[in-house]
Amino acid sequence: SSSTGKKHIGVFIGKFDPPHIGHLELIKEMLSENDEALVFISQVKKFLPVETKKKILEKFIKETGMGSNTKVFQMNTGFIPDLLKANLTSEEISTIVFTLYVGTDRASQYEKQFTNIAKDGVKYWDWDKPEIRIIERETHPIDDSQLDHILSMSRIPVKMMSSTLLRKLVRVGTSDAKRLFLNSQPTHNKNFGLY
Repeated sequence: SSSTGKKHIGVFIGKFDPPHIGHLELIKEMLSENDEALVFISQVKKFLPVETKKKILEKFIKETGMGSNTKVFQMNTGFIPDLLKANLTSEEISTIVFTLYVGTDRASQYEKQFTNIAKDGVKYWDWDKPEIRIIERETHPIDDSQLDHILSMSRIPVKMMSSTLLRKLVRVGTSDAKRLFLNSQPTHNKNFGLY
């Protein structure tokens, strides 16, 4: 392929509110398919401030031995081309094949960002368009009455776990839920103010 000699970089954008082991699994998968992983944490905050989320993620990425080829950034814009251009030089970008790992809800929106042309006719993105990999996640709306039936979250593949579902499971006190939160080790903060 024409991409020989190019560096492959996986890009994952998320709220990480809070970070959980599903995120680590995803980063591990990205690194098995790419040379490096770039992780962007959005500024959206319901539970944890973005600085805290970044600290937690970096700590666990480092502890799992993925620190040398994974970088974690706070997002200052939701426009992905600008995000990449702000963190990499044009020279670097021209030697990279990007793959964006995105939830189903964002895929088409992100794809458009790379094909858009500004009003003055200038393209926002001058390089090869990133490949888009859709992450399937457990998104069924679950109401609290059904939560009792989720006796063990081990039945939900970790990678498909969503922070929203985890927060619900913590709220009803599923001990399994706490096991999956990255900073669920006994700390005063382990319930994320959900009780």
